[in-house]
Amino acid sequence: MYICAMNFISDWHIYKPHYTRLIYLSIPITLGQMAMVLLSFFDTLMVGKYGTLDLAAASFTGAIIFLPIMFLQGIAMGIIPLSGAAYGRKDIDTAGAYLRDSLLVGTVCLLICMLLMGLLYLALPLIQEDEALLKLIKPLFLIHLFSMPFVMIFNTGKQFTDSITQTKISMYIIISGVILNIILNYLLINGIGAFPRLGVIGAGIATFISRFLMALAYILVIIYTKHLKPYFQAAKKSNWNKKRHIQLQKMGWPIATQLVLEGAGFSLTTLIAGWISTQTMAAHQIMASISQLCFLLYFGLGSAISVRVSNFMGQRRYKDIQNTVNAGLQLMILLVIINSILILSMRFFIGTIFTNDLVILKMLPAALISLAVYQLADAMQITYVNTLRGIGKVKAIASTSFISYICISLPLSYLFGIKMGFGLAGIWSAFPFSLTVASIIYYMSYRKFLKDIH
Repeated sequence: MYICAMNFISDWHIYKPHYTRLIYLSIPITLGQMAMVLLSFFDTLMVGKYGTLDLAAASFTGAIIFLPIMFLQGIAMGIIPLSGAAYGRKDIDTAGAYLRDSLLVGTVCLLICMLLMGLLYLALPLIQEDEALLKLIKPLFLIHLFSMPFVMIFNTGKQFTDSITQTKISMYIIISGVILNIILNYLLINGIGAFPRLGVIGAGIATFISRFLMALAYILVIIYTKHLKPYFQAAKKSNWNKKRHIQLQKMGWPIATQLVLEGAGFSLTTLIAGWISTQTMAAHQIMASISQLCFLLYFGLGSAISVRVSNFMGQRRYKDIQNTVNAGLQLMILLVIINSILILSMRFFIGTIFTNDLVILKMLPAALISLAVYQLADAMQITYVNTLRGIGKVKAIASTSFISYICISLPLSYLFGIKMGFGLAGIWSAFPFSLTVASIIYYMSYRKFLKDIH
């Protein structure tokens, strides 16, 4: 951290244009992501105030549905190094062709995901035996399942427009969709006016409607917006190309696998929390919402790093790639300091925003210390994994995720949380270990890339 601070001062003149551009690109992504996290925050808040059972149902369903959604997002992210490099070369035709083919690849993956999730729906009684919870989980699961096509369309559009540096588009669409979702949540969860009182099912319906409208908005924007229309026209006239499909899958599948495994490292801990108690599961959901608020800052900057690196790869400007990564890491360190201070200073009362349950409130402060501890490792792994995505060196990230989030995170969560009896705090104590391992391996892969180009 000290070295990064010294670099920040001594190399200001070198990194200034990279700081400026990264911040410019990351702010819309961050604001859009913040809107999504605030939606999760308000979902948790509104459902939690409605009832602990509804909150537990939302936590359980969200943990399962989260994984295929992350997979589809990863498949869509395969377009970033390809269309981003084409944009860097000012090759509109190739960028547009990648948009078309990315939608085709995404559709095939969507059908596979929906089939698997349909089979999992039939097995829900074997996974969750609480009948009261199942009555809420099963309809909520189906609502999320049938909204997945809209998620795929939105993700593909977002990753494409981000890759060509049009990050404000997704920001406007996301914020509009989130505002609508929150309004519908308020009306449908609590039964305001003529709307029925549906609890967590109302939150699911609100999510379905907002996802549909966000996907529709992206379709209309790409077709009719003046500066995006050339890409749409290029997509229309492009023919099926085996090489492009192979490229998209070679990029998309490792990224998708990495996101799923990383998500599993967090989401499957919900099941471990549920083995302890329903209140622990609800507390875990609150922790997940708080951690997302920290993560979103790193996510926006990391995405900007990926876009800038992909653009420079198209132009073969390797020195600018290195300067972008260094500048991005230095900005990440500043965000780590801010997040850590806020977490530690607010750990004793932040839980009261979500719930009045005293048992849940007693679990949170110790778990929040672990959250503060792993901020640096999280920021570093986000920096370097996005760098690898931008340069298209994605083979190593899937295996790294398996080692870090499955082989390390889950066993340690079970060991600390259940076997050693530390409960929620034990579950969250596993994440500093897994994230540190991931950040080291990603950094070593990036160093190998630098060695190869010199």
